[in-house]
Amino acid sequence: MFLFYLIYFILMPSFCFAYLDPGTGSLLIYALLGIATTLVFAFKNVFYNIRNLFSKNKIKSSEEYGIVFYSEGKKYFHIFKSIINELINEKIKFTYITSDVDDPIFQYKSEYVNPMSFSSEMKTISFLNCIKADVIISTTPHLDIYMWKKSKNVKKYIHIFHAPTGIDFYEKYALSFYDIIFSVGTFTEIGQKSLDEKRHLPQKEYYNIGCTYYDYMLQEYNEKKSELTYIKSKDKKTILYAPTWGKNRSSFFSSGIDIVSHLLEKGFDVIFRPHPQFYISHVKELNDFIEKFSHFENLTIDNEQTPVLSMIKSDLLITDFSGVLFDYAYLSEKPVLLLNVSTALDGYEAEELQPLNSSFDINASLELAHQLSEDEIKRIDSFVIDILNNAKTKEKIKDFKEKNIFNFGNAGKKAAETIIQIYNNLEGTK
Repeated sequence: MFLFYLIYFILMPSFCFAYLDPGTGSLLIYALLGIATTLVFAFKNVFYNIRNLFSKNKIKSSEEYGIVFYSEGKKYFHIFKSIINELINEKIKFTYITSDVDDPIFQYKSEYVNPMSFSSEMKTISFLNCIKADVIISTTPHLDIYMWKKSKNVKKYIHIFHAPTGIDFYEKYALSFYDIIFSVGTFTEIGQKSLDEKRHLPQKEYYNIGCTYYDYMLQEYNEKKSELTYIKSKDKKTILYAPTWGKNRSSFFSSGIDIVSHLLEKGFDVIFRPHPQFYISHVKELNDFIEKFSHFENLTIDNEQTPVLSMIKSDLLITDFSGVLFDYAYLSEKPVLLLNVSTALDGYEAEELQPLNSSFDINASLELAHQLSEDEIKRIDSFVIDILNNAKTKEKIKDFKEKNIFNFGNAGKKAAETIIQIYNNLEGTK
C-alpha cells in the first residue's frame, strides 16, 4: 500500500495536468517499482545488520574449521546424507552445523563427524557470521542478503541444490554471493552466469555434480518396488493426481476436481496426493473434497511422507507446475500430463531469466510432460489411454534426463570428491 501511494503522489500530483501517454507511464512505473524493490532489499539488509550487531544471542567463534556443512534442519538431511557418507568412507573429517537438535546427524557415531547445534536459529546464524573455515557447503539461498552474512574468515562458500530444478523460482539474488555452485545440470550454470553478467557480479566456479536428492530417492524407489506385493491388473489403470498448492497456482481449484470426478466415474483407480501445504492452507477445501468423493472405493488419499509408493503403483501422473513432475518423470519414466496453470514470475529469478533465454523450469516441464488442452481435458479418460499406449514416452523422458541431469543416483560421490579436491587445493595454498 505504501508503494502504491508513493507511485501515485510522484506520478499524479494534484497540480499536474500534463498528458502522459501509456507507454511512458508504464516505463515510469516500472522504473519506480525497480527503485522501490532495491530500497526494500537495502532496508532489510540494514535491519538484519543492526539486529545482528546488538543481538544478545551473538556467539563468537575462535576455533578454525576445515570442511563445514550448514543445514537449516532435519528435513534437509537427505540432501547431505550421501555426501557425508562418502566423506566418512574416505576418512575425511568435517563439521555439520544444524539449526535442529533432532537432526539425524547426531545419530552418527564416527570420529570424522563433528555435529553442532545451537538452541535457536539466531544463535546458529550469529555463529556462522563470524566462523573461521576453509569451505562451507549449504543448500540455503540468499547468503549475504538476509541474516546469514559471509564471514571474512571463510575461504569458499559452496551452494548445493535441494531439487532437480533450475534457479527460476528462487527469489531474486538467491545465489548471487556464493563462490562455488554445484550444478544439477548444464542449465544451472547457463542461468546463473547470465544473471551475474547482467548484474555485473563476479563469476563463480561451477562443478558438474547433479542432484544428491536422487541418491536416496532412487534407492528408496527401487527398494519399495522390490518389496511391493501389490499386484495390478493389466486392464486397470491407476492415475496419480498430485497438484501443487495456492489458489492461483494449483489446478485443484480450476479443472482438477472435475478431472478426478470423471476418471473415478470411468472406473480408473485414482490416487490423490495433495501438496503438504494443503493440510495447512487449504484444510476446508481438502475436507470438502474427501467428503464429496468418499463413496468412491477406487479413490485413495496419499498422505505418506514421500510419494514413492504412489509413483510405483500409478501408471501416469497428472499435475501442474510442481516439483513432483520432475521426481515422477526421472524416477519412474512414466507419462506425465500437465494442466495449464498460470505461474506468476514477479519477484523470482525467472522474471529476468526468461528475457535472457536462460530459464529452465517451465521449458523443462513442457518437455517432460504433455500439456493438456481444453479438448483433451474434456475427454480425459480416452486421452489417458492414448498416452499410456505411446511407447515413445519412456524413451523421451530417459533421453531428457541423461542430457540434463549430472550423475543421476550417484551425485553424492561426485560431490564428496569435489569437496575434497577444493579443500586440498585451499590447504596447499596456506
